[in-house]
Amino acid sequence: MEGLWPWVLILVCLPESVVGVGAWTHNTCVPSFSGLIPEESPESSFLLEGDILRPSPFRLFSAASSKWPKNGGVVEVPFLLSGKYDKPSRQVILEAFAEFERSTCIRFVAYNGQRDFISIIPMSGCFSSIGRSGGMQVVSLGPSCLQRGPGIVLHELMHVLGFWHEHSRADRDRYIRVNWNEILPGFEMNFIKSRSSNMLVPYDYSSVMHYGRLAFSRRGLPTITPLWAPSVHIGQRWNLSNSDIARVLRFYDCSPSGHEPSGKGLQTPGSGRSPTPGSRSQLQQLLQALLEESRRSDPRGFGAEDQHGAAAAGSEESLPAQKPPAMRNSDVKASADPAPSAPGFLPEAKAWGGLF
Repeated sequence: MEGLWPWVLILVCLPESVVGVGAWTHNTCVPSFSGLIPEESPESSFLLEGDILRPSPFRLFSAASSKWPKNGGVVEVPFLLSGKYDKPSRQVILEAFAEFERSTCIRFVAYNGQRDFISIIPMSGCFSSIGRSGGMQVVSLGPSCLQRGPGIVLHELMHVLGFWHEHSRADRDRYIRVNWNEILPGFEMNFIKSRSSNMLVPYDYSSVMHYGRLAFSRRGLPTITPLWAPSVHIGQRWNLSNSDIARVLRFYDCSPSGHEPSGKGLQTPGSGRSPTPGSRSQLQQLLQALLEESRRSDPRGFGAEDQHGAAAAGSEESLPAQKPPAMRNSDVKASADPAPSAPGFLPEAKAWGGLF
């Protein structure tokens, strides 16, 4: 039944859509979606990993078929933006579009009759499908998703482009420890590993796709602990990291159109293989410098240490303002020894859609 819900939405929207694109653009069929997704969106049976819409069974095919098409070196993603957004909210969304354009070959273009497009609407919560699902696909950016800058928008647009969460990648046990006993009962699915390669880009604690330490915490204690940088900031939501940019460029096999990547982040070095431990004294000095930098404030953004807090049962909307670190692109070598795997009662997540 879950594979049929997009068709239900289309049928509900049909009376409005026949009026014309102009009317659809302003209303985006928002009233017709009410009740289909519960208010507490992470608890919805339609969602995976807190903010990912479940794909239809018909989409369980190769990653390439879920890419957005590239033409002349540029990947265009058509969008409709609901008229319910006020001017400041629209500006935040446009800022996220602009960051992709500065750093990658991705171009978000106004809908002009294209078959496949995203419809951005202010539903409850922040969520999206993974990759190009075909036809109209919903991206929800509720009011609270836009209050602290474009970070959450960037996160959801990375899902749109085909990327899963960083902490769910197949090699994550080398870099983080998941504290299963601290996760809210019933929300363990948000931490199950995928069978992803992440385009052979090294693990990045500062990816905009990484959860914060307290994601889905049941009593305010960390659910995620970084292994080789235990005190490093994770879960930032203010810009694309260099590894986020690299993944987009590799997946879509394109260049950033002459612009150097502008994202900041703490990455582990290498060519996709697990990094080997370096000099411990040098590593400790580097981590100390990073920790000192992380205490500096950045008025542009916010941290996500309390991302998906217990009070909101994991909603992206619950992110409190924090001080983001002013990180440089530093080489932090992580242990090649794997951390303990997830408990046996939790199955490995299927690679839905074959993406990341």
